[in-house]
Amino acid sequence: MKKETLKTLIKEVIEEGQVYDNGSTQFQMPTNIADDVIELGKSIPDDLIYGEGEYGRETDIHCTVLYGLVSDDLRELRGIIEAFPKFSVTLGDISYFEQDDHDVMKIEVHGDKLHELHHLIDDNIENVNSFPEYNPHVTIAYVTKDLDRNELDETMFNGDSVDVTEIVVSKKDGSTETIKLQ
Repeated sequence: MKKETLKTLIKEVIEEGQVYDNGSTQFQMPTNIADDVIELGKSIPDDLIYGEGEYGRETDIHCTVLYGLVSDDLRELRGIIEAFPKFSVTLGDISYFEQDDHDVMKIEVHGDKLHELHHLIDDNIENVNSFPEYNPHVTIAYVTKDLDRNELDETMFNGDSVDVTEIVVSKKDGSTETIKLQ
C-alpha cells in the first residue's frame, strides 16, 4: 500500500469513524527525538507540504515494525513480542521515498534486531504485507518535488540511539495495546 493511500485511509477513519483494514506494530520515538522531528516538519513551508495543511506533516512519531495484521486476536503476536529481547536501533540520515507526484521525507532506522523482529512477525502472524523489502524509517513529512534538499542537514539525527523496550499494536478498530519486550 502506498504511503499516500495509507494516509488517506487514516484521515477517513479519523473523520468518519471507520475502522482500519488492517492492524500494525510499531515503536514510538522517545519524546526528545519526536519533538525534534515534529519541529523539523513544522519548519517546512506549507507550499512544500504535499497534502492538506498539517495532514502532510507526521505527528505520531514512530517506526513501523509490520503493517498489515489481519486479525485483532493478539495472543500469538503477544507471545512473540514478549519473548523477544529488548534492543536498540540507530537513526541514520534523512532520505526520501520517491513517489510519482511527491516524496516521503524520512529518517532511516538501522538495527539487526529490528529486522529480526519484523521477519519473525511477518513469517508467523497472518498479514497482508506487500512490501518485499523492509525499510524501517521514521516519517517526517510528505513533501512536494519542489523541496530543496540542499538546505537540510540530512545528518541531523544520524547516530542517535533509541532503546526499544515495547511494541505498540494498533488494532483495526483504532485501539492500541502496548506489549513489553522481554
